[in-house]
Amino acid sequence: MAYIGAVAPGYDPTRASVPQLDAERFNGDASTTAFTLTRQVASPTDINVIVENVLQEPTVAYSVNGYTLTFTEAPGTGTNNIYVIYRASAVSNYAYVPDGSITYAKLANNIRQFTVDTFTANGTGSTIALTETPASANSLIVSVDGVIQTAPTNYTLSGSTITFTGVPTNGANVVVKHIGFRTTSTVTALQAGSVTSTEIADGSVTNAKITGILPEAKGGTGAATLAGANIAVTTATNSFTGLQTFTGSSSVAGAKIFDVLEGATISATAATGTINYDITTQAVLYYTSNASANWTVNFRGSSGTSANTLMATGESMTVAFLVTQGSTAYYNSAVQVDGNSVTPKWQGGTAPAAGNASSVDVYSYTIIKTGSAAFTVFAAQTKFA
Repeated sequence: MAYIGAVAPGYDPTRASVPQLDAERFNGDASTTAFTLTRQVASPTDINVIVENVLQEPTVAYSVNGYTLTFTEAPGTGTNNIYVIYRASAVSNYAYVPDGSITYAKLANNIRQFTVDTFTANGTGSTIALTETPASANSLIVSVDGVIQTAPTNYTLSGSTITFTGVPTNGANVVVKHIGFRTTSTVTALQAGSVTSTEIADGSVTNAKITGILPEAKGGTGAATLAGANIAVTTATNSFTGLQTFTGSSSVAGAKIFDVLEGATISATAATGTINYDITTQAVLYYTSNASANWTVNFRGSSGTSANTLMATGESMTVAFLVTQGSTAYYNSAVQVDGNSVTPKWQGGTAPAAGNASSVDVYSYTIIKTGSAAFTVFAAQTKFA
């Protein structure tokens, strides 16, 4: 590496008790050629560069570009083996303070916002509580009915409390103006309704920041959870205990359903007598014991709800009743809805007069409400063996 003169004595200006010139040090690693300076320089001659106590020749051994010092050859490996001494520069070096970089901790205590507190004296008390704690009594402008008060002659300050040396007259207007910026990091409370969507960044409000229940009148659900609001979650199992209506339109269907399961009740019971078929409990009722006599089937909503209450005019319900038959077969001889006899319209035009021995007879019923307590039932009997 090129250099001028003999080896310099072991003087390190950055380690002197009182450095004579501005200087800084770098560590060489035998590969890095560019180093970032803390000061901007205009020419290689604005600095003295010493490597391993050998003064380097400007332009030949190194060059500069603003804050970058670049060697023509990488200095060898060493700790603080590169010294840079700043001589002078045609470039003025000023400290640059980025926008928003000065924090509250860098501000003096007597810097505060121009807050104004107003009070009406009651004629008995000599103290008033301010909304903020001033830096000192002299950082306030205090007036009583327009007359400026001075501290400590007319008042003293302790924390955020002003104590007057005399009691202000009843009804007197007391005004306290805080001078300067805030002495605390507390920010004045936002006015109600002052924050709009413009001030809130997209996606910045997380679930952790949302508490309480948004009422329906404000666009919420009125409940703490979707389940509590009876709103189905498509990725979770849902149970509906109320009537759900999907209306669609004259050109679009109201619902399209795949993989539907119907409830079935399987009972080791023999068909006989009057059998109450609760249509809210199951869509399929299967008796697995052999029928012992002809039977009447009575359709109802449940033990506490009639079919007439459950269904509206123009609505229908289709159910199936599976009856196991032994060697002596029996059949459904009568049909009722809410305990009232109904003559079904049987498939083929004729009501069954017998069952099918040693098989399972499947009876299907479509119940249509045609008016108040008026029903039409379409029925069919099919043998399965």
